[in-house]
Amino acid sequence: MYCVIMGDIVQSKPLIEGSKGLAAKQIKAVLDSINVKYADYMLAVFGLVRGDAFEGILYTQRYAPQIILEIIKSVYKIDKTVVRFSVVMDALTVVSSDRNMANGPAFYSASEQIEKLRKQRSDHWLQVSFISNTIAQGMVESIIGLLTALTTRWTDRQREIAWAMDEYGQQATVSKKLDITPAAVSKQLKALNYNEYSLAWKSLEDYLEKAEEAPILKEDDEEPGYAAYYSIATRKSEQRDFAEAIPLFEKAIRLAKNELGDSDPQISNIYNGLVISYIETGKYEEAEKILAMSFQLQEQLPKSRIEYAATKNLLGGLFERQGKYDDALHCFIEAKEIVISTSGAEHPLVYGLNNNIATVHLYLENYETALLLYLDALKYAQEHDAPLTHAVASYNIARYYEEMRDSEKALPYAQKALEIRKEYLRPDHPELIGAEELIKELQAAINTKE
Repeated sequence: MYCVIMGDIVQSKPLIEGSKGLAAKQIKAVLDSINVKYADYMLAVFGLVRGDAFEGILYTQRYAPQIILEIIKSVYKIDKTVVRFSVVMDALTVVSSDRNMANGPAFYSASEQIEKLRKQRSDHWLQVSFISNTIAQGMVESIIGLLTALTTRWTDRQREIAWAMDEYGQQATVSKKLDITPAAVSKQLKALNYNEYSLAWKSLEDYLEKAEEAPILKEDDEEPGYAAYYSIATRKSEQRDFAEAIPLFEKAIRLAKNELGDSDPQISNIYNGLVISYIETGKYEEAEKILAMSFQLQEQLPKSRIEYAATKNLLGGLFERQGKYDDALHCFIEAKEIVISTSGAEHPLVYGLNNNIATVHLYLENYETALLLYLDALKYAQEHDAPLTHAVASYNIARYYEEMRDSEKALPYAQKALEIRKEYLRPDHPELIGAEELIKELQAAINTKE
């Protein structure tokens, strides 16, 4: 079971000229952004097809609502250009990371649903067909219907306010950004039923996640397939629940070998996910073995790939944990050069690598270099709404200033790291506890000076 997402531009005949041409460029830009943001959940990256349509394949349907909404908002900026979507969770008879080669029931169904949407001839900005093929299907249809009904009568100003509220989350900020009074913002949000609208999107995501996890948690006789285990394991890893992620990654690998064959390069992504969890739980020997297997699977592929750079980054992380700092630095720099040469200096992995390179420089006592790179990573996290990355960067800067024996400068960064981790991590999470302990150390040092 894979999630195929298809979309096309409504009324796309003048695509090459005028605003539709700009819309095509905007779609490409937002697809490139999504390919980076959701990379861990993608079997095949999103890309344009025939110029006026696009498609991609995910391991999970959990992030489909977020993705389609990001595309809708991005493209609508160009002369109110509308995109229709078909989302289908179903089987593939040909499983490939090349969307032009992948094929099967999920594609057939998605194409049929796109045709049905075309025949409706709607000009509404929200046009979505969503086939979950799970126990959540009835609820999914109800929520999509509710969202469509809620938004059909919105004025342009109401839509602008609702989307601004989605982005900023605070009425005061929306008021300032749109240059309207707070009272007017509040009145319009009530009139357009914003709370119900926002809750509906959140409920859709929650239902899809629970439906995906249900067969695994119940351990039914019917095996959901490797993709479900992999996507849930990846979510656990992102939430820093590495111990819980390990058995899910291991199960995903066993199932993927059965489904795809032992030598399929796609399995390297699952290997890499498992390596992260092994490293973070101190299982370095296991991580080393799995990394070797990942590199072996990628031997037949060119090294000038993001996936290879990510694997090299993991090797550097393993070396760093083992105290092999020169080897770690070499791996991080090589990975960074690959990413910049293939995807540019603004790719998110560059900033993650900067953070890793900074940590090695700190160990090597190259303090000024370390601080500049930490600050660069922090700036990226702030600008791209990456809270846990922000927490890591803040924590590292706090550690830097602690190393410099400047507890006063370190304390605000440590407090920010703790603030974010309290919001996103469970109370007993090691990283949250680590931030609390750092703050105690810094406050004790400050009190001693006083």
